[in-house]
Amino acid sequence: MLAKMLSVKEVAILLGVKRITIYGWVSERRIPFIKVGARTMFDPREIERWLEVTTVREGESSPGQRRRR
Repeated sequence: MLAKMLSVKEVAILLGVKRITIYGWVSERRIPFIKVGARTMFDPREIERWLEVTTVREGESSPGQRRRR
């Protein structure tokens, strides 16, 4: 079954950021998105996975950041 796609506005609200931030992340390919014609849409399952991967928990290094020895 297909998930309902989210709009830029919906993802911005969900993440608590401005729409311009979402557009910036899309242009930098930092967030998973789908182009439907001219529209930028988001699969909520992919956003959830992206959040799991990019979440930094206390005592962990940021994704893509090397640990100091």
